[in-house]
Amino acid sequence: MSRLTSYFFSDGADDDPITPVVESYPLNELRPAAAMHTYPPQPVISASLDPRTSATPSSPATSLGDEFGMDLFDNPWGTARRKRDDDDQPPNKIFLKEVDQSSRLRDDVRELHFSKHDLLLRKRQIQANANSQESNLRSVIAQYQERQGFLERGKADALTSLNENHHNELANFQNRMVLGIRNVAKKKLLAEKEAELARLAAGYSSKIASLDSQMRQANIASSSPSLPSWRHVVGKRPVATCTNIVGFSIIPDASSDSDRDESPQTSAPPLTSLLSDVPIQNATVGMLVEALAKVLLQTAPPRAARSRLKTHETPIENFTDAQRQNNKANVRELFYTAFHFAKDDEYMLHVTASSEAISCFTQGLGTGPDPLELHWDMTTTHNSKWNQRVIDILCSQYTCTFETNRLASRSPQSIKSDITKKFNQCRSSWRKAQPRVLGDGTRETMKEKFETRKKVTSALLSDRIATGKDDQAVWVYLQSLVETLGKDGMSSDESEHEDGEVQVFRLKKMPWRADVDHEMHIIDQQRLAGAANFTPHGSKPAKRFRNAIQESSRPAIKGLPRALYNSSWLNAQSPSFTVSDKKLQRMEIILSR
Repeated sequence: MSRLTSYFFSDGADDDPITPVVESYPLNELRPAAAMHTYPPQPVISASLDPRTSATPSSPATSLGDEFGMDLFDNPWGTARRKRDDDDQPPNKIFLKEVDQSSRLRDDVRELHFSKHDLLLRKRQIQANANSQESNLRSVIAQYQERQGFLERGKADALTSLNENHHNELANFQNRMVLGIRNVAKKKLLAEKEAELARLAAGYSSKIASLDSQMRQANIASSSPSLPSWRHVVGKRPVATCTNIVGFSIIPDASSDSDRDESPQTSAPPLTSLLSDVPIQNATVGMLVEALAKVLLQTAPPRAARSRLKTHETPIENFTDAQRQNNKANVRELFYTAFHFAKDDEYMLHVTASSEAISCFTQGLGTGPDPLELHWDMTTTHNSKWNQRVIDILCSQYTCTFETNRLASRSPQSIKSDITKKFNQCRSSWRKAQPRVLGDGTRETMKEKFETRKKVTSALLSDRIATGKDDQAVWVYLQSLVETLGKDGMSSDESEHEDGEVQVFRLKKMPWRADVDHEMHIIDQQRLAGAANFTPHGSKPAKRFRNAIQESSRPAIKGLPRALYNSSWLNAQSPSFTVSDKKLQRMEIILSR
C-alpha cells in the first residue's frame, strides 16, 4: 500500500517520455479488512486529468480493505444491478500509481499561448510594416505620376511653342518672300519705266533733230505761221491759235452711221508719246512742231511761280528721289482704291458730297464721310471741315497699308501733305469741267455756250485760212459740226434749285445724239487757252453733278444728218421721225498728250 501511495504521491513533474502505466496488485497481497463489498464492483475513477491515463483501463477493485466497501441491498433477492456513475453514493477508491503530467500540459498550453501571442505580435508588426511599405510605395507612385504629368505638360508646352515658332517663322518667310517679289516687281517696273523714258527721250531728240533739219531745208524759220509756236518755248504766253492737234483721219460713212455711234467715244485716241510711230493721216511738220511747242510749254511751268511755291513750303522730311516717287505712287494707289479714278482728269466725273450730309456734319448732327464710300466736297478747298475729315480717313488707310505692306516709314504730316497735294490736283481737274463763269460773274447758258463755241471755231478757222496752217480742215469740220447741231444740240448743264436757295447744275446725257464729246472738248480747251471772254475767278462755284445714266429731258432735234444721231436710238424711232439727207463726214482728230 505504501508503495502504491508513494507512487500516487510521487513527483509527476519528471520528464519521462515513457507513457505511464497503472500498476495492479493481486487481492491476496492486500491486507484483509472488514469492509463491505458491492457487486458488481464499481469502476475506479482516476484523479488524473491526462486523457491518456484516463483512457487506460483500470483493474476492478477486489480488495476488502478500508477503501473499498460493498453495499448490501435491503432486499437480497432483488435484482442485482450495476451502479451507475451518477449515483449518489461515492465510489470506492483505489490508489493506483499514475503519472500526473497536468503541469506539463499546462506549461505546454502556456507556451502555446506565448507562441500564439508572439505570432500575433509578429503578424501585427509584419502587417504594420507592410502597411507602411504600401503607403511609401503609394507615395512614390503618386510622385512618379505627378512627375510624369509635369513632363507631359512640359512636352505639350514645348510642342505648342515649337509649333507657334514654326508658324511664325513660316509667316515671316512668306512675308519676306512677298516683299521680295514686290521689290523685284517694283524694280522691274522701274527699270521698264526708265527704259521707256530713255526710249522716249531718244525718240524726242531724234524727232526734234529731224524737225530741225526739215525746218532748215524748208526755211520754216523765216515763215510767219511757225513764229508764234516757237515763241512759246522762250516762256511767252501762248496765243489762242496754238493747238495740240497733231493729225486727223476721215471716218468712213459706214462707221460714222453705226459703229462710231454705238460705242461712245469718251476720250481721244491715246498716244504713248507725242511723236510715236502711230499711223497719223494728214499730219504735217507744221502741226507737229506747233503741238511740240505747246507740250513743252505745258510741261515746263514758269520759273518764277515755281520759286514762289518753294519759298512758302518747308520740307517736312528729306527723301531721296526714289523714295519720293514711291510715296507719290502709294498716294495714287490709295486714291485709286478709294475713288476708282486712275488719272487726275477722270476726277471731272467725281460726284461731290451732298449738301445735306455736309451741312449736318458741319452742324454736328451727322456722322460725316463714310470710310467705305468717300466723296470730296469739290466746291471748297481742303481746309473745309468735311475735306479735312476725308483727308484724316485717307491718312488712316495709308497708315494701315504702311503697317501691312511694311512701306517706308513716314510721318503723319508728310502723308497728309501728299494727300492734300493730290486732292488739289484732282479738284483743279474737276473745276475745269464745271460751268464757265463770265466776266460779270454769271454762268453761261446753253445758248451762250453755243455762241462761244461758234465764235472759237470761226476765229480758229479764220486764223488757219489766213496763215495757211495744216489743221485748217479740222476747224472746218468743227465749225460745221457746231453750226449743224445748233444751240439745242449742246449738252449744257441743266439748272435746278436745291433747298430753295442753292443752285445746282446737273450734266445729263442726250440719248439721241451721237458721241461728239471729243470734238466739243477740243473746242472748250481751245477757248480756255486764250479766250478773253472767261475768267477763272468770279462768283461762288455752284454744285455740278455728272450722271451719265440720267438722261436729259430735252426733246431730240429733227432734221439733222444721220451721222449726228445715235444709231441704236434712231433705229428704235418711228418712220415719222425725219432725218436730213445732207452728208456730214465725221473726222477722227488726234491730239498730243
